[in-house]
Amino acid sequence: MIPGTGSAAVALTDANGRFVLPVTGAGATVVATKTGYGRRVSPLTPPGGVVEIRLVHGAAISGRVVDEFGEPFSGARVTAESPPGNLVATTTTDDRGEYRLGSLNPADVIVAATTAGMVALVPERPGSSGSVAVRRQIYYPGVDSAAAALKLRLNPGDERAGVDIQVQAEIVQPPVPGVYPGGSGRAVQPDIQGNASVRGRVLATDGRPLPSTRVIAASAAGLPPRVTTTDQSGRYDFANLPAGPFRIVAVKPGYRGIDASSRSLDVAAGDRIDRVDLALERWSALGGHVLDENGEPVQSANVRLLQVRYEAGRRRLVGVAGPRQTDDLGAYRLANVAPGQYIVSADVGDVSSADLPGYTRSYFPGTAAAGEAQFVLIRAGQEAGSVDFALTQGRTARIMGQMLDASGRGTTGGAVSLAPSQHSSAATNLVAGARILPDGRFEFPSVAPGDYVIQAYRDRMGQFTEGDFGALRVTVADADVSGLVLQMSKGSTVTGYVTFDSYDRSRQPPRDTVRVTAAPVDPDLSATAVASDGMSPDGSFQLRGLNGPRRLELANVPPGWTLQQVLIDGVDVTDRPLPFGNDEQSLANVNVVLTDRLSEVAGSVADRNGRPGSSPVVIIFADDRDRWYPASRFIRRTTAGADGSFSVKGLPSGTYYAVAPAATPSDGADAWQDPQFLESLQPGASVITVTSGQRLTINLRVAAR
Repeated sequence: MIPGTGSAAVALTDANGRFVLPVTGAGATVVATKTGYGRRVSPLTPPGGVVEIRLVHGAAISGRVVDEFGEPFSGARVTAESPPGNLVATTTTDDRGEYRLGSLNPADVIVAATTAGMVALVPERPGSSGSVAVRRQIYYPGVDSAAAALKLRLNPGDERAGVDIQVQAEIVQPPVPGVYPGGSGRAVQPDIQGNASVRGRVLATDGRPLPSTRVIAASAAGLPPRVTTTDQSGRYDFANLPAGPFRIVAVKPGYRGIDASSRSLDVAAGDRIDRVDLALERWSALGGHVLDENGEPVQSANVRLLQVRYEAGRRRLVGVAGPRQTDDLGAYRLANVAPGQYIVSADVGDVSSADLPGYTRSYFPGTAAAGEAQFVLIRAGQEAGSVDFALTQGRTARIMGQMLDASGRGTTGGAVSLAPSQHSSAATNLVAGARILPDGRFEFPSVAPGDYVIQAYRDRMGQFTEGDFGALRVTVADADVSGLVLQMSKGSTVTGYVTFDSYDRSRQPPRDTVRVTAAPVDPDLSATAVASDGMSPDGSFQLRGLNGPRRLELANVPPGWTLQQVLIDGVDVTDRPLPFGNDEQSLANVNVVLTDRLSEVAGSVADRNGRPGSSPVVIIFADDRDRWYPASRFIRRTTAGADGSFSVKGLPSGTYYAVAPAATPSDGADAWQDPQFLESLQPGASVITVTSGQRLTINLRVAAR
């Protein structure tokens, strides 16, 4: 550690354990870490001299955290402390309630588990409901205070297994008359006792009974929900239910809901409804080890599950689970995984992990190239273990710079992130956070060659302002990138008003159904959290802190209305990208015009035999490819009803393709908007012309595969 900077130079030892570090000034220290060994700090005396550091084998503590029913408590924070109150190590329990603290120095430690339970809040006024997390800390072997905790004496190489802690399960406050659920502002009726009952069992999909499962009887009539827990045979019993419609739902950590996890019932007075059985499917899980090139375990590597998804206008590897850090054995476990096909990745050098220069992001079975990664198929309820792979060595660099606020002063406020540029060929969209040094400088370690964008943001206040923002594109080759200056800007402001073009000029939609936004055109140059504003009583709106090219559009379209025009001083800028980023690019008196003169394309879909399709998808898209941008209002999708009928309202005037594809891409909710997929639909599509206020009727056949 270099004194006075908050920064550190990092090096790996060679085969003989030797290292070389650049050090300037007095008071520097050397910190040595190695998986499976205790951390050692050594002063440099004299500066520039030779330092010999001897590491000792680390100790490890492992165990489980369970509730009073013996069920695993997932997500509990487990700490080892060296009295009085010095934190030695921390981790969280996995889906089995298991934890492991490794590479510990010899010491006397106490172990604690911290959990959070949710307690319902009883509001003082309608609409003010909510819940609060109550933290509880239990020390091993099950005491409430550090003073009463059992001290564990750790010697080099000790393996202290079976350090189990029992905690209290999540608190569920009984229904209270007058509670307003979900902040909706609608008061529920007081709890009413009846004489009906509902009984049943909760089973896993393999037929095993599921004890300690929460079962909820949710009333569709506004009554407070009833909550109970299954016994050791998976049985539950709701007594004294009033008459009315109920939905019975089963919920259990480690299991996911499926169609059979809930039942809707119409309960009559005096009913005795038995055998209302529910089923839950166990989440899948994946585990393995991350190793170095010598086959030794790597601790604190970040492991993620990735899937190919269509996102922000392109297909990329998107993180869907993790990160989960490896322990001192190099082991990891990713839980609560849905069935599917995944890619497993690991990286080091992130903000929260070890800094290992020279190791790039690696993919199973051990490659730095995402295109060479091997897919891992995970089936329902499967425990996929032994997905082991080694980190890949390669050229990496550090990115270093200074963050300035909007006035040009150095600042440590806000957040700085690094992500592959949308214009790069990088296969992933994973974002890394920066190390912010005390003098306001930022640093990204272990960055592989590529094209990136650095973004900084701070002071977002409310939905209509995005706060200060800055973006800087950077290319990493084979050397560190330093001396960058990333200055934030307060951005541009857009003020304007909403007007309505309608058949009945006295008719207007409710104000709270209209929201105006400025949708980013280039995600590199704009904040992720996009501002939007509702219509004020006088029809005005404002958007602040805008950066990067944007399209002014509606974030929420009221039923029966659509966007007609966006006018600036009488000039139509509808759907046109507009530049923002400074005060000179601000806009005033922007007129957003809504109309109820909606076009409608309606019709029916049939299969090749002329029968109504089974809820087929209908896609209508403009013939102009320039209008195929993400979330374009010129691209629409709907699902036909059981009788094959469909309707699409509010398309802008123009020429369109209409088609009922046999299948749509499954790699992302927006994958059907992929221009390549739309191009593939053109040959079999019908060509239609839409005009404002027109109702057009067409009949479609499901396209051949």
